[in-house]
Amino acid sequence: MQFTDQQFIELYNKPGTLQLAGTDLEGADLHGLNLKGAVLKDARLSGADLRNTILRDADMGNSNLMSVNLTEAILQNANLMEALLMGAKLKNAFLWRANLQGADLESADLEGANLDDANLQVAKMKNCNLIHSSLKNANLWGAVLPGAYMESANLQGANLEVAILRGAYIKDGVLKNANMKGVRLVDANLENADLTGANLKGAHLEGAILKNADLTEANLEGAELVGSIIGELLSAADLTSAILLGANLQNAILRGAILISASLKNANLNGARFTDANLEGADFSDANLLGAHFEGANLKGANLKGIGLSSVEFRGAIMPDGIVFDPQNAGRGI
Repeated sequence: MQFTDQQFIELYNKPGTLQLAGTDLEGADLHGLNLKGAVLKDARLSGADLRNTILRDADMGNSNLMSVNLTEAILQNANLMEALLMGAKLKNAFLWRANLQGADLESADLEGANLDDANLQVAKMKNCNLIHSSLKNANLWGAVLPGAYMESANLQGANLEVAILRGAYIKDGVLKNANMKGVRLVDANLENADLTGANLKGAHLEGAILKNADLTEANLEGAELVGSIIGELLSAADLTSAILLGANLQNAILRGAILISASLKNANLNGARFTDANLEGADFSDANLLGAHFEGANLKGANLKGIGLSSVEFRGAIMPDGIVFDPQNAGRGI
């Protein structure tokens, strides 16, 4: 159904909920209007101007919003489930608690948008711009965000379980206490990111850049970090059974970290500090341990074959044979 301007004005001024389900409003100028609670389900709004429009509690499920301009629009609690928002402009839009489950936001501009507590389960967000956006406690379970630009985005407490973020740019991002179980961050850039307390169990971080990222108390059990570049802050992190083959952990601080049965084969551990860490059964074969520190660490059952130990500090460490390191018999226990 297509409206003339006069018909739309009459409908807009009519008391009660604005009923626009299935209507054709392509390219319409609706900016600044109050469409609170409007029913726009299955509507065609591609290319429409909805800048500063109030769409709080509006039902826009399955609507076509391709290339729509929703800059600074109010979409609190709005239903956008399965909506088409490819190339949409949502800069500084307010989407608190909005339902975007299954929505297609490919190449959408969400810079500075507020998506706190929003539902973005299985949303398609390839190459989406989320710079400086806020997604605190948002549900991004299974969301697809390859190549997404998320510099300085705040995802504290967000659910990113099994989400796909291959090649995403999350430099300076906040992911504190986020659920990232099974997330795919292959080749992603997480430089300077705050991942303290994050659950990265079973995460795929192959080739990821984690330089200067803070992983304090993060859970990386079973995570794959082959060829990744990891920062220095890993104190108390849980890396049980983590796969770090060839990972770069130069100068990393892993004080009190748990790396039981972790694989660090061929890893660069130059200057790394494993003080008081639990490394029982870990594989360090052929790793670079030049200048590494293992004071007070538990290395029982660890594989230290094929590595130079002359410049490694083992004072007070439990060696692979279960005996506390004796500097008088430095070669013993390996």
